[in-house]
Amino acid sequence: MSHVHPHIPSGGGSQASQLRVSVSELHDGPLRRELKVTPTALDLSDSTYRFPFDVELDLTFGMIHDQVYMKGRATTVALTECVRCLGEARVELVAHVDVVYEKNAELLSVESQALGDADGSLAYFNGEEILFASQIRESLMVELPEMPHCSEDCKGLCSSCGSNLNQGPCGCASAESESTSDDCSSQSWQDALRKLKLD
Repeated sequence: MSHVHPHIPSGGGSQASQLRVSVSELHDGPLRRELKVTPTALDLSDSTYRFPFDVELDLTFGMIHDQVYMKGRATTVALTECVRCLGEARVELVAHVDVVYEKNAELLSVESQALGDADGSLAYFNGEEILFASQIRESLMVELPEMPHCSEDCKGLCSSCGSNLNQGPCGCASAESESTSDDCSSQSWQDALRKLKLD
């Protein structure tokens, strides 16, 4: 039975060196790495999201024949605009990482090692070391919601005056009329249903 050997890089090493694993380190069994890296180190960027916080990684690497696997989790917080109230939305990202690396001695560049299948579960390495920043980045990017909210119960903006209804009622006549209209529609529906039952 193999044991997982803990391995936590020192803070003095460069982040680029922390985002790679030498295959020779895996010959004695699975290797665990707990890291905290900057979004810049992962080239983490998006047109609508900001990434001001570090990314925490808890990863385990191991070998099965000529394949290397990486399993674990990547977490961070992204900031963007709430689609309802246009205020700031904090989105907690938790990406579950599960990647298999196939050996290909011809793939020597960082760009080549980023190649893999469409969902990121297969990647390639040059036989000597694993460069895993690309797979971590992709695993986080797919977790970004298309319709982010500041909270599940966000009330949005008043359709008339544009006030943020999370901060309290705006007092608009349109808001009151919409509420009255909804009540009337509900009452009309109930009256119609009652009439059908009587008929």
